[in-house]
Amino acid sequence: MITRFKNKVMQFGGNISFIVSGNHFPNGAIQFVSAAPVQKNFTVSINYNDGTEPVVYSSLGSTGKVLNLYNPGHVNINPATANYSGKVFSDGNKNDRIVVINCSDWSVITGISMSGQLFSKTQSLGIPFRLMRNLAGFGATNGLGGGGAYARITDIDAALFSLPALRSLSLGGSSFEITSRYYGYLQPAFINPNLTSLLIGGPGYTGKSFTAANLTAINGVALPQLTSFSFNGGMIGGNDNGFGEGPFPVEWTTLNKLLVFGCNTTAWTSIPDRINSMSNTLTNLNFTYCGQIVSWANDLSNLVNLSTLVLTRCVNFPTTVPGYIASLTKLKNLNMGGVFPVNRQAGAIDAFIDNWYAFVVANAAITGANALPFRGMVFDIRSEDIVNIPDGVQIPTGVYQAPAGFVSGVSNGTPGSSLEKIYVMEVQYGHIWRYRTV
Repeated sequence: MITRFKNKVMQFGGNISFIVSGNHFPNGAIQFVSAAPVQKNFTVSINYNDGTEPVVYSSLGSTGKVLNLYNPGHVNINPATANYSGKVFSDGNKNDRIVVINCSDWSVITGISMSGQLFSKTQSLGIPFRLMRNLAGFGATNGLGGGGAYARITDIDAALFSLPALRSLSLGGSSFEITSRYYGYLQPAFINPNLTSLLIGGPGYTGKSFTAANLTAINGVALPQLTSFSFNGGMIGGNDNGFGEGPFPVEWTTLNKLLVFGCNTTAWTSIPDRINSMSNTLTNLNFTYCGQIVSWANDLSNLVNLSTLVLTRCVNFPTTVPGYIASLTKLKNLNMGGVFPVNRQAGAIDAFIDNWYAFVVANAAITGANALPFRGMVFDIRSEDIVNIPDGVQIPTGVYQAPAGFVSGVSNGTPGSSLEKIYVMEVQYGHIWRYRTV
């Protein structure tokens, strides 16, 4: 039940309620977690309102008191480990069905995440956060679509944002309907100073200055504990210098405890130079589906603690290795999934391997511990989806073998192909390279 006054939500009831259509629920997945320090078993009861009795699901049998509810037919379904199937409705497809979810004790729930859930009409997000005093994490980004241009959520229980245990929030503009106060404006309530992880995104912010969208509220003073921050490019103009303010708000560079910074689907044409002004505490830098990036930043040498660089599906990313990479001596992991699709210029993957081989030979010790700079690195240049499209990327040329003159710990020999260079980097420098072979 949701209580309103003058069309504003005043209080949410004691259960979760969604208005859905279709012949089954859920469309995607819903996860309930009871982690330490609470970590108690619980049950979830769902009334599918299809003329049958509610179904009760238990966390018993799970590892870590986690209960997953998947769409019917999902490959992970295993009731013995609390990975349950949702339900195909006994009365078929029915518009505006109200599905009601109850929990044996909402106060033991420390995490809720949803993905792929479709709603049939505009509605308030019917989750009683005020009863979840131990909720540490909530995630619903990219998971509350309604099948149209905009999502269906008009309001949300604002108690979520001030929960004392809340540390992780993933909630995007993609969840909200165009008339919602949350659409296109970062509400001040989002800024909980205890947050350590924040992910936001979706439509509505594009076409506005960072100030007008209140994205400048994300800063080191307001979020002093934030260690992970990610956003979807649809939330900003996405270009290199939107409204003359740069690629993203300069205030983000004041997040002085940040370890992880990620962005998805921006229209940037290069890695922004502004990233070099971010905290040198950064260990992970993630760019996903940023297909318009064609060049490195002019300098990233300030990021001396960077260990992981993710460039998934950045299909035009350069094959070169800039000189300042030599300053990033803790860099160990490069995830380049889908960066070299088969329709990219032929030989791009070989040029990438050639350039990294030259860099490693020039900057890494031929012997020693893998903890040494540029030894023990891991490169993943396979498809971004190795299950469904494993053959979607280029294959390195040559034969995987020791090149002429190779002597372990003494000489690299004279490798003449990409696979011979990978052999040298793996055997001589302790690397791991993951790549398409057939």
